[in-house]
Amino acid sequence: MLERIAAARSRAEHDALKALHELEVQRLQHQHERQLAARIAAERAAAEEEARTNSIVLGGSAVAAAVASTTALALQTPENRQTAQAVLGFGGGALALAGALSQPGSTARNVCLGLGITAVGIAAADFLCQMFSEPAGGIGVAVRAGHGTLVIQSVVPQSAAATAGLIAGDEILHVDDVPVAQIGAHEATRRLRGDIGSQVRVGVRRHWNGGLEWDVSLVRTPR
Repeated sequence: MLERIAAARSRAEHDALKALHELEVQRLQHQHERQLAARIAAERAAAEEEARTNSIVLGGSAVAAAVASTTALALQTPENRQTAQAVLGFGGGALALAGALSQPGSTARNVCLGLGITAVGIAAADFLCQMFSEPAGGIGVAVRAGHGTLVIQSVVPQSAAATAGLIAGDEILHVDDVPVAQIGAHEATRRLRGDIGSQVRVGVRRHWNGGLEWDVSLVRTPR
């Protein structure tokens, strides 16, 4: 009888200890789940904050690059604008490459990418605008490149050049007091064009009687 009572008591104690153990396991599991949820929430919040910071840095860098690039191009004289475009394009490409090779998500990466991509984009856009937005007016001549000059090949009748007495064979030495030899034939030809009704001053040389040079102001007309 006493043995049965002792055995029953032992089983009861064992069951109680087992129940307590299971409760402790459940408590620890719930505690671990709460800690895990809190850590995930903290990591998500940190990631969202980092993403916002990166967006601000990237956007600010892009705005700064846009303002600086546009200002730099606007301040260039026409003869230096293409050089400025090239410098801006190559510099922006180098910055973008440096950003791509930097640690992902870092401030340096975002700054370099923002500055570089924006600079390249603005340089390319400025180049394309200059290439495709030619003015509508001209002086009425067809020219070819000479030795540091523009040689007039033909003159449109009743054009500004014809009215001023220019003829085939005359050489244009400078446009608006900028020598053709300095800016090149392509840029000089581009400068002959402009808004209809605007004026352009050219220096002309004619190889008659030992050579004759003079300046003349022409009003651009529709081509």
